Order: sequence, then structure tokens, then C-alpha cells
Amino acid sequence: MPPEPLVRILEGLETLPAGETLTARTDREPCHLFGEAAQRGFRHQSQIQPDGSWVTTLTRG
Repeated sequence: MPPEPLVRILEGLETLPAGETLTARTDREPCHLFGEAAQRGFRHQSQIQPDGSWVTTLTRG
């Protein structure tokens, strides 16, 4: 349930080394994550999957 996925993803990003990526699968588009990630220096790509879930890859710039 929201906001747990967002919180867990942001926690994971805190320790991610430069150049590394974190991939997350969520049950909806994580639109609130995009701004937070950008402010922290991350690029993202997000794509809907055939089952309706979303896979988002975040890379520290």
C-alpha cells in the first residue's frame, strides 16, 4: 500500500553508488517517485508491463 513502495525505493537509492542502478516493480506508475529521484540526482526510465505493473530503473548520475 502507498506510500510504502515509494519510501522503500527512496531508502534503496540513498546507498546506491554512482553509476549503479536500482530496478523496482510497482503495481502502478510511480509518478511521485520521479521528482524525488531527480532532486537526488537520479535518471529514470519507467515502462508498463503486460500484466499492468510498472518496471522503473533508476540510475545515479
